[in-house]
Amino acid sequence: MMRPVTDAERDWFVAAWGILLTGLLVWSGRTRQPGVGSKVKFAVTVVPSDAPELECSSSEVFGGRRCGFDAEGLATAGDRPLRPYMTTYRQLVLLSGVFEESHVTAWLDEARRNDDNSRVTLRCDAVLLGTARSAAVRWQSASAFEAANDVQVGEVLVCRVHH
Repeated sequence: MMRPVTDAERDWFVAAWGILLTGLLVWSGRTRQPGVGSKVKFAVTVVPSDAPELECSSSEVFGGRRCGFDAEGLATAGDRPLRPYMTTYRQLVLLSGVFEESHVTAWLDEARRNDDNSRVTLRCDAVLLGTARSAAVRWQSASAFEAANDVQVGEVLVCRVHH
């Protein structure tokens, strides 16, 4: 004859299963990284003066997109160059097409007309192009490049501007 399960034993059993399931969910979420070609979302903050200033340097090419400078710091030709951005989660990313995206271009034109250098958040949908193993970034064109490794690279599909 089995004895009945006490309330305390049942509570411990439920708690143990809850901890196990939470651990599995956290573990599985950390191991899945989006692959090349995956659609991803980025939220970055910018000011109008960032448009001509953000630059990167790398010899790597991603889906035809590259930084505006090669690994030696020499200018490269091409439209929609990769540029560095810091996400709202403080993650460095290299994105192509942010300031060329139609909503961002409209915001930038209006901000320049009104002499408004306010910071905005851009919520962008992008396609992941890969990971730059070795790159260098600068936040002002007159500054030196700073080394960066293992940086996600994407191409913007659409952005929404949030004031």
